[in-house]
Amino acid sequence: MLKGDYSAVPPNKCKIFIVRHGETLFNKLNKIQGWSDSPLTELGEKRIGNVAKSLSKNNFCHAYSSDSGRAVKTCEIILAEQNNQVKHSKTDILREWCYGSNEGSAKAEFIRKIIAKVPQYNRENSLQENFSFHSFSEIVEQLDRLGYPENFPAIQRKVDEYLRKIAARHLNRGEQNILVVSHGLTILTFLNGINDRITFQTPLKNGEVIEVEYAAEKFNILNKDL
Repeated sequence: MLKGDYSAVPPNKCKIFIVRHGETLFNKLNKIQGWSDSPLTELGEKRIGNVAKSLSKNNFCHAYSSDSGRAVKTCEIILAEQNNQVKHSKTDILREWCYGSNEGSAKAEFIRKIIAKVPQYNRENSLQENFSFHSFSEIVEQLDRLGYPENFPAIQRKVDEYLRKIAARHLNRGEQNILVVSHGLTILTFLNGINDRITFQTPLKNGEVIEVEYAAEKFNILNKDL
């Protein structure tokens, strides 16, 4: 199979192209952005436009995104480069983790709250080096005053069940390439369920594309360094 040519994927497999949304205003301002939302920056739209061109020949059978505006816009930019009309479904299941009462706050302030709660994390580097998905979700819940954040196992379970369901549906129809647009921590949470070498520290850039194969009721990560 030629590089970039996915038309020859065997019918007993399908492929999900998972894309992290483009850079947003809150990304640029270093603000906490989970369920809260902000628009793509000009650079964010431009870079997603380049991603869209690189994915233009994949002939997606269906597109799914979170219902957050930044993911919806990213998905729309990608679909504008498709040669076929692709249905776009939006769901809250693919949203970013919720930070509750800390939504929209400055990351520096959020880090200060974490350090006050867990003194051994006395600097930002320590946070990055030592947090796991579990420990981070516990801290997020402890720092919230509204009761919205979910724990890590619940998030991982619902995202895996949703993507497994849509992969099986399209595979049964003989449809092979699926587009999914979601968010950094949510994507890593799903990938960790496939391979636990994907950790809280695994980098995932805005606009990065992760290819996941689904076959024999199993997922396999194809293009992420592990």
